[in-house]
Order: sequence, then structure tokens, then C-alpha cells
Amino acid sequence: IDPPPCTTTCPCVHNGRPYKPQEEFWGDGMCQEWCRCDGGRVSCRKRGCRPHERCMVVNGTQRCQGVKHLTCIGTGDPHYTTFDGLKYDFQGTCIYQFAALCSHRDPKLVPFRVTVENNNRGSKAVSFTKTLTLEVYGSVITMSQEVMGHWDGLNWDGWMTPSG
Repeated sequence: IDPPPCTTTCPCVHNGRPYKPQEEFWGDGMCQEWCRCDGGRVSCRKRGCRPHERCMVVNGTQRCQGVKHLTCIGTGDPHYTTFDGLKYDFQGTCIYQFAALCSHRDPKLVPFRVTVENNNRGSKAVSFTKTLTLEVYGSVITMSQEVMGHWDGLNWDGWMTPSG
């Protein structure tokens, strides 16, 4: 009698390593082959790392790891530098999205959102950032000139600068 066909609950073995049902993994040592364990069988397709990523082992797991860190900056009344280095001077007086996760396709990326609220500085020609709000990990952190910080609605004065 033949055993019953394997369903989605059966594990897989690929290149001598076991994988759980529905588990996805790199099937080669160069992040060129993305595989999935389905019904006791491994199916793979060609895929590589994105620009600014390198294939490496992190905490025992092979992955495409970002090798270039990008920064966006807001300074002054207000002047903005985007992640790609473009510069903008923006004098609007509303609440604006400063930065956020723009795609939820990669479950390893943590959703976040940073907004700024600008006010005018005596005239509509000049404004300043009144409030900055960070939403991440289910928390809301707000910083302003009036209050050092709010963490989920509670006052928080335990902020530290990199120099202590």
C-alpha cells in the first residue's frame, strides 16, 4: 500500500537541510535561487538581491542584507534632504508625511511613519517644525518644542543624545 500523498503539512529536505512546510529560503549559497517547501517538495525560482544588498549569513540565516544606509534630514525653517539626496525648502503649514514604509510586500520590514507639523513663524513666508511624530511597533512617539516627548500619550523625559 502506498502512503497517502503529501499535503501542505509535510516537511522538505533540500541540499541535505530540513525545511518546514510553507517555509521560504535561499536554495543556493549565493542568493540566486528562492525556494519554498510545498507538500513535501521544494520549488525554486531565480531571484537575486536588490541593488545595495549583498548575500550574506546574518544570525545563522542566509539573506540579502542592505549594505548602504540612506538618511533623510529635516533642518531649519524647514529644509529637507530626501533619501536620494535631493534638497527642498518647504514653507507649508500643515501636517506632512516625512518618511514611511511605502511597501508592505516584505514582511521583514517594520512598518513605520514619521509626520511633521509645521507652523508659520510670524509670516506665511517662513515656517518651522512644531511637532514630529513617529508611529512604529504599535506606539506613537511625539516630540515638540513644548514637550520633550510623549510616548503613547504619556510625558517622557528620558531621551538621550548619542553623547549621553
